[in-house]
Amino acid sequence: ENTNWLGQDPGLSGRTAIKVTYSNNESNVTIATNTMAAINNIASVDFTTSLNGDIITIENNSTGEVVDADDVNTPFVIDILNQGKNAIEASANSYSGPVIDEQVYIIYGDEDFYGENVRTDGQGNYQFVGLAKGNYRVFTYSIDTLTSNFTLKQIETSVEITKNKQVVNAPDLNVVLK
Repeated sequence: ENTNWLGQDPGLSGRTAIKVTYSNNESNVTIATNTMAAINNIASVDFTTSLNGDIITIENNSTGEVVDADDVNTPFVIDILNQGKNAIEASANSYSGPVIDEQVYIIYGDEDFYGENVRTDGQGNYQFVGLAKGNYRVFTYSIDTLTSNFTLKQIETSVEITKNKQVVNAPDLNVVLK
């Protein structure tokens, strides 16, 4: 909100407005610093910010796709540099859905190495049977769209079994494939 002309929250559905008050006599760096502080004040759990001069870099702390930021009625420019999955999905060959015949691994307790692996079925489902009570980490690999050479990174979730032979549905592992 410029102190010389007051704006208002556009109230966009599914978006969070973050108010930054500034005046025309402040430097770009001061405005960027105040903007970063406002973002951190409201959304520091969801995002990590850094500042280089008057450019703020905002990284989503969770994996998966998110709605693009929108610059609506502000003199600030919002530029989506990396969009995660969408960064390589814009081709005609893009696909969103279950991944078939992909390897999924399980790590038992505090182990450092996986104990078993299975492949996903025709619907992208997988299962590890006969698990005892305890904590487990389940993972697979995805292309890291934030690196210039699209290296692989581990996508992981945690699962807790509270009684023997309990059936637990793990959260989806969202991956990007070539």
